[in-house]
Amino acid sequence: MKENTVNGDATKESTPKESIVKGSTVKEKRVTARARIMSGSICAIAGAAVLAGALTTASGGAASAAPSAHRAPRADGGLLAAVSRSVAVSRSAALSRLLPAARPVAGPATSVPPGLQPPVGNVLTAQFIASGVQVYQCTAGAWVFLEPAANLVGSATGFSGIQTAIHYKGPTWESTTDGSLVQGRTIASSPVPGSIPQLLLQATANRGTGIFGTVTYINRLDTSGGAAPAGSCTSGQTVGVPYSARYLFYVPGS
Repeated sequence: MKENTVNGDATKESTPKESIVKGSTVKEKRVTARARIMSGSICAIAGAAVLAGALTTASGGAASAAPSAHRAPRADGGLLAAVSRSVAVSRSAALSRLLPAARPVAGPATSVPPGLQPPVGNVLTAQFIASGVQVYQCTAGAWVFLEPAANLVGSATGFSGIQTAIHYKGPTWESTTDGSLVQGRTIASSPVPGSIPQLLLQATANRGTGIFGTVTYINRLDTSGGAAPAGSCTSGQTVGVPYSARYLFYVPGS
């Protein structure tokens, strides 16, 4: 390094060798800073990968050995399936609490009024709770019964599984669980003030091998509502009157 005098002041002049050393030092500092930044980024990516793997494993899936930085880990469908099953079970349990307890019956149900009991030799195979409407049509200024329309929920005797069915014109009861069907005709009736009467019906047709496939007799009991409207009407009008009832289904005893 040479020392020069300019206007009485001494200045130092760097030699080429010293300039090279200083330049190298600046480069080293820049490289070190970049390395630290890259190291932080790598640690962040690694941490994200570990977290993603932990979340995937916690949700029932398997963590990928090399997760992509641009692809979120896929949650296993097992968790959703378990939730769906839980909801279905809860719903079935709630419905079960609404039903009368089903039990094997060797003869007519004891709650069936006299005159509405099926012939000896027929045993209870299922019972359902119905909720729907009795449909009436105005004919010649008076309300005339047209058809029922109801949803049924119940169970087969000796089984806890929920059964569902629909009730419509015929009268017809059709299982929406197994597709079986029974139609019937009224052979005995017992009036209920303010509601539709209780009935004993005999099967006239069957279909399928399910819950209604071999039904011989049907009771309609515990009726509430459904009676025809009072007063006059205009021909062609129709109205649905809400009702509920309990239906018992019988088959031949073994």
